[in-house]
Amino acid sequence: MIQGNLLGFVMFIFAGVFVAIGAFGLKQPDWLVMITAGIVLTVTDFIFRVLQKQQLGWLMAKNLGGYLYFIPVWIFGLVVVVINIISHFTKK
Repeated sequence: MIQGNLLGFVMFIFAGVFVAIGAFGLKQPDWLVMITAGIVLTVTDFIFRVLQKQQLGWLMAKNLGGYLYFIPVWIFGLVVVVINIISHFTKK
């Protein structure tokens, strides 16, 4: 069973809209679409977390932003960006 919260799920759906537009509508390369999705995930999670900045542990707390399993959504977003940058520059 996937553990997470509704806000995190909505963030992934929101990023999915950008993926659909970029990949199917604009026919952009996969690496560019996925980097955009990672940036969207990171920025949307940071927005929700910064609004709760007065709370203790605002950057990592499960109840202050999106999370999946035990990892905040912004970390997933950064991982997606890094993996796709590496993939793009190491492709033959």
